[in-house]
Amino acid sequence: MITKPNNIIEFMRKINTDLKTKLNCKITNQYIKLEPDNEELHRTITKYLDDNSIPYYIIMPKVLRPVKIVIRGLPIDTNPDLIKTKLTDMQFQVANIYQLKKSDQDRTPMPLFQVQLNPTENIDSIWNIESLLYLKVKIEKYNLTGGIAQCHRCQKFGHSSIHRMVCKMC
Repeated sequence: MITKPNNIIEFMRKINTDLKTKLNCKITNQYIKLEPDNEELHRTITKYLDDNSIPYYIIMPKVLRPVKIVIRGLPIDTNPDLIKTKLTDMQFQVANIYQLKKSDQDRTPMPLFQVQLNPTENIDSIWNIESLLYLKVKIEKYNLTGGIAQCHRCQKFGHSSIHRMVCKMC
């Protein structure tokens, strides 16, 4: 996905000429989506965009995205690093841990921890965990509240911090 240029046709003509290919795109509100035919062309396009400092982001396939879970049943004052260590000992690859907070003015911490796990062979066994740190816990799938994605780094809407290439601030 590339931020929509002023002249899309000229932009696509330049990419196709420079890469010597027949690449098509789809137009959305503020982005254009390039559609490569194979992985090699995908890598070539990515390198071209990097070399020409064109902001973009890539939509990851679902199998490569982190699995988001919520852990219920731990005390509010539990250290997230302790949870990460325990899950790592259980052969899970932890990408991030956040303690969820209430959406009131005080941003009061809740006894809920969102964990992002990198996909591994044993990822399905996360749903079988019944106790963690000597406490009975409940593992649930993280339910998105909907709405537009917002970046944790720059607070802009339309991309997440994973897609750093789309925003120069990130």
